Amino acid sequence: LSHIWYYLLSLAICAIVHELGHALAAAWSYIPLRRFGVFIMGIYPGAFVDLSKDDMDKAPVLQQLRVVCAGVWHNAVTAMLIYLLVYSGGLSRSFEFAGWQKIDGVAIMDIEHTSPLFGRIPVLSTIYRIDDVDLSGKSGPSPIARWTRALTATQANQDTAESGFCVTSEENVDDGLCCEMSPQYPMGESPDTDIFCFEPVLLLDPADPPTRSTMCFDLRDVLERTGQHRCRSSSECPGRHAACVLPRSPYQSSRVARIYYTKPDMTNEMTIYVGSLSQLWLDVHASSLVPRHSWLPQRIPSWTESLL
Repeated sequence: LSHIWYYLLSLAICAIVHELGHALAAAWSYIPLRRFGVFIMGIYPGAFVDLSKDDMDKAPVLQQLRVVCAGVWHNAVTAMLIYLLVYSGGLSRSFEFAGWQKIDGVAIMDIEHTSPLFGRIPVLSTIYRIDDVDLSGKSGPSPIARWTRALTATQANQDTAESGFCVTSEENVDDGLCCEMSPQYPMGESPDTDIFCFEPVLLLDPADPPTRSTMCFDLRDVLERTGQHRCRSSSECPGRHAACVLPRSPYQSSRVARIYYTKPDMTNEMTIYVGSLSQLWLDVHASSLVPRHSWLPQRIPSWTESLL
């Protein structure tokens, strides 16, 4: 619901551009335009044009076709221009010219009160990595595009991880319930919320046979331990009974993400998020631009990026 105003404003803009296309094509074909306007039906915004039916019927077929197709054509061109503006960096450069500056990552402008991250990550912190996805790269897609893709266009934990974590069988705390995942229990049926289901990863050698299909470990102990050994297959882990694992998340509502960020006081932190990554994208209002001057509104780039 927090993004409904973006959707409504987008609908209004698309409707106005669509009808404006009909109006311009009619004017080009010398077909009189009686009325042009916008309306709101409930909360749904729209627009309309009223053309002279007699003049429209008298126009050649090609001109009629031009007028009829102009709305869709203008929407297609608008979508293409917006895509180029966002993904070519034109939008960022425009804001930089107007007084904002890029940062190495995405800045948190606001967090919804219903999000589990509310109160855990300070506003104006800079997120520079999601799992192994670097958001601070200077080349390629913009930080906000990487942020959006990592949270909305990935299906499994392996999509955002370049490597797994080495564990030993002695650390396995399987209670027989933590890997019993279902739509009703997407995070497992174990009453112990500290443990989570893990599965071996075969990022390097698919022929490397895992010792077990699933195992249970303390989630924070595995992901937060210092000096941990990262791996792409179990053969890279030291020890006879070691395995290379990642959290198992067969349901989107049980995704696990490591969020690395720099707080406003310039200290680096990492927090673990468990839940829907698409909901995280909706709850955390982020931007790759911050104002150079205190009098500039902080949220304008974020609003514009969300709208586009």
